[in-house]
Amino acid sequence: KNEDIKIASIFKTIIAGFYILFGTIIWFKIKIFLNKKSYMQIKLLLWFSFFSFLIQFISINATQLSRIALYFSYFNIILYPNLIALVKDKNTKILLIGLFVFFVILYTSVILWYRNAWVGCLPYTFFCEI
Repeated sequence: KNEDIKIASIFKTIIAGFYILFGTIIWFKIKIFLNKKSYMQIKLLLWFSFFSFLIQFISINATQLSRIALYFSYFNIILYPNLIALVKDKNTKILLIGLFVFFVILYTSVILWYRNAWVGCLPYTFFCEI
């Protein structure tokens, strides 16, 4: 059971790594064309994505931290469609959309496959309940 949780954490870390890799590659290719406000917004969202990857990497051995990584990964919902919308080449845009959809499906399938092993996770406790 603990091995399943660790394997799922490794898969989620790899997927988060691909998200940050693709986001960084796209950002370096399009940052020349951005105005200062868009540049700063996308840079901030990339940092959130990086923190999500970093915390997810740490959570391989500390599974409770994967909940914190989840909070930062929500910003990917804003980041990647905005990055893909800024790409001018139609073929590249279609490829990026396909890759994004593939990794979303892969991430969801990891959750569905290993969800039964996560039943042993401790629920949140508030300071007033201790």
